[in-house]
Amino acid sequence: MKNKTGVFIFFIIITGLIGCVTQAKIQYYDFPSDIAEEAKVANAKMLEKGRILYNVNCATCHNKKIKNRIYLPDFSSEQLDSYIIRIKNEVHVKTLPESKITIAEIEAIQFFFNYKKPGLPVKNN
Repeated sequence: MKNKTGVFIFFIIITGLIGCVTQAKIQYYDFPSDIAEEAKVANAKMLEKGRILYNVNCATCHNKKIKNRIYLPDFSSEQLDSYIIRIKNEVHVKTLPESKITIAEIEAIQFFFNYKKPGLPVKNN
């Protein structure tokens, strides 16, 4: 009986920690005011995927250092759209072919940038 109680308490603690981490990440995104809390949590997984893909494929060239802090760029919708069609910037055509990053992965990055709060330092993300 003691074992089952310990496992149950462990499960409750882990579940609580996961909820806190998700809530902490949600605060860095600008969701519409009328979006349900459940939708925010569900979208947090896709936002996190986009953030990770950005860090792996794009951050080296696009992050900016200002007063010893590294910041994510604030792209406009038009700039984000140009990455999907890959024709506006010849460097991206050569360095990010579909064999390296798929359209779906670029869309996940675009989703991340559509909802991230502007002007955030990297360490907060």
